[in-house]
Amino acid sequence: MKQDVGTLVWLIERGADPDAPARVRAPLLGPVDFMVTPVEAVVRADQVEMLDLLLRHGASLDAASRVRLACLARERGTMAVAAYLESAGAPIPDRTCRDAAQR
Repeated sequence: MKQDVGTLVWLIERGADPDAPARVRAPLLGPVDFMVTPVEAVVRADQVEMLDLLLRHGASLDAASRVRLACLARERGTMAVAAYLESAGAPIPDRTCRDAAQR
């Protein structure tokens, strides 16, 4: 994990965009390849420290994305990530996550 944090800091210090989507190859975070932002990737990987680092270095997280990702974290059982995201704004009622899942 420390190596991953160090690599992330190194990339950001050299101009990497903390919001740039990238392809994640299967099976790192799922059974198929898909595009995600760095914030989405660290939420899926349950990496609170990396999430904090990205946000402190300028990664975007609007209110709708915060709710969507907090609900995803809850659904996946990654409660530390969910708690971190919820601490960045108003509490997210369980009903909000249920309603979002039905859309």
